[in-house]
Amino acid sequence: MWLSAAAAQDAPAEYEAPEFRRSYVSSLLLNPGSPIDTSNVDALRFFPLDGSYAVQAIILPLRDTATVSFPTSAGTVKHYRPYAKLYFRLEGELRSLVAFAPLATRYNPLYADKLFVPFFDLSNGEGTYGGGRYLDVSRRAVDSGELIIDFNRAYNPWCAYGDGFSCPVPPPSNRLNVAVYAGEAAFVSTTAAAVH
Repeated sequence: MWLSAAAAQDAPAEYEAPEFRRSYVSSLLLNPGSPIDTSNVDALRFFPLDGSYAVQAIILPLRDTATVSFPTSAGTVKHYRPYAKLYFRLEGELRSLVAFAPLATRYNPLYADKLFVPFFDLSNGEGTYGGGRYLDVSRRAVDSGELIIDFNRAYNPWCAYGDGFSCPVPPPSNRLNVAVYAGEAAFVSTTAAAVH
């Protein structure tokens, strides 16, 4: 059902997802504030790559939208601007998610091309993190109208790995009535596994 972090790095080339997973794991290991290090990196899990989870988006730009505040796991709020509504077909039905522009990072060139798509789906707590997962999509791709939403790139908030983080909770607009068994799976630390 899932691949370990090491196995995911050796997955066959498809969509660029293996390269994304390699860089994702590397970024967690290299970030000094990350809860993932060499002691628990092997507990990262990913579902096998599945092309049916890479879907073409139909994009509805959202103009002059008001800032929205997302509650976080720490009881604080983070501010975003709804940027576009993304329509797509998944498992034969038309579905949608809203992509948000984070206000806190809008002047940071490292994040200039990133839009934030937090979401819940029916797999949460049943193979994936119960608090929802995240996707990042390209602002340029959204603006050009040529976006593939690849759920193979879905990743966990840091709250999935431990306490003490402030993770935005996906909004009601981004709840999918389907189980998305793609991307990062639930994290089970080796310490927790040893205790039980």
